[in-house]
Amino acid sequence: MIMVDDSGRIHLVNAQTEEMFGYPRAELIGKPVEMLLPVRYQASHAARRRGFFAAPQRRLMGEGRDLFGRHKDGREFPIEIGLNPLVTSDRTFVLSTVIDITERRRPGTSSSGMRPSSSRRGTPRSVPCARSRSSSPT
Repeated sequence: MIMVDDSGRIHLVNAQTEEMFGYPRAELIGKPVEMLLPVRYQASHAARRRGFFAAPQRRLMGEGRDLFGRHKDGREFPIEIGLNPLVTSDRTFVLSTVIDITERRRPGTSSSGMRPSSSRRGTPRSVPCARSRSSSPT
């Protein structure tokens, strides 16, 4: 989670954001959110941010486009971002949910972003069967 004001300054981040982007909280608070984007997108992001704050609404960011974050070490990684306006009595913020989708993009994963079927939740496992056998009389 990242909370940003209409000028693009970061006001709040959670531990997952720190880990994902490689910055400690103290290096993010008060800084422009564009520091978390690849350099080639930074200038255009400011205009898009202004457009969002002109008519804030809950939505996915960049629908139909590939989005990327930039780690402190400079490497880029694919992300999805959900935007949620947060209106207070004196200003509006956007609370952004950022998800690293690197694993979804790896070969062997489906285009829907699901894990391969062998690793999905709910797939039968041998452990319950082993318990059933061990609990039955011999």
